[in-house]
Amino acid sequence: MLSNHGREGIGTIVIVVLVVLVIVVAGAAYVFTFTGKTSAPNTASGTTTLTTRTTATFPLPSYSTSGSGATTAYQRYSGVYNYTNPIGPSGERVFSNDTVQTYGSVQVASGSFSFFVNPANYTGFGSGTGTMTVTTTGFCHGTVTYGYTFKITAAWPPGAALTLGFGTPVPVNFTVPLTCAGPMQGVDTSTNNPAPYLSTYPGLLSINSFPYAVSEHLSGGTSYHFSIAAD
Repeated sequence: MLSNHGREGIGTIVIVVLVVLVIVVAGAAYVFTFTGKTSAPNTASGTTTLTTRTTATFPLPSYSTSGSGATTAYQRYSGVYNYTNPIGPSGERVFSNDTVQTYGSVQVASGSFSFFVNPANYTGFGSGTGTMTVTTTGFCHGTVTYGYTFKITAAWPPGAALTLGFGTPVPVNFTVPLTCAGPMQGVDTSTNNPAPYLSTYPGLLSINSFPYAVSEHLSGGTSYHFSIAAD
């Protein structure tokens, strides 16, 4: 991104979240590392509503108690989500009369997921799928829609809240094909394109009971919704 020349609301704030959860299921250790990027919303405008809903599935392992051959039931949970996240400005140019022009993007994503919790060790994992549309407006504009997948880690110790972590999406980055108008001298359209994104917003939930639902509308246009229930 080019310099904002001291103007408020032009800079992009990037927060990188790095969380490592180690869980043990049926005697084997599962380690998932997930990272995410959020950008403080500001001047980007316009949203797109996605109605696509997909179903995430994954095999449940069988858990056997030592030597008895008995099995312990896994509790499965399923959920849906959506979020809107303005990012940018992603590019800027300044004219000789100090006129500043920018372009920025809005991410709109939705999808579904499922996961389990093993009552024997209070941990689990899962997976999800989503669809995202990124729309860029300004002196450069464009849009892209794509699907992605992600993994989930879960930990729910007795007497504590369930911690649900949403992993790094696959693919890791998005790229918006841009069409630009006007002089482009000094403008680098590759600075934030391609760019990383979160599979869900936020990337970590703390849940005390089910069914669970939350809808948040944050300043600057960022919003998210989750609805999760036991199957």
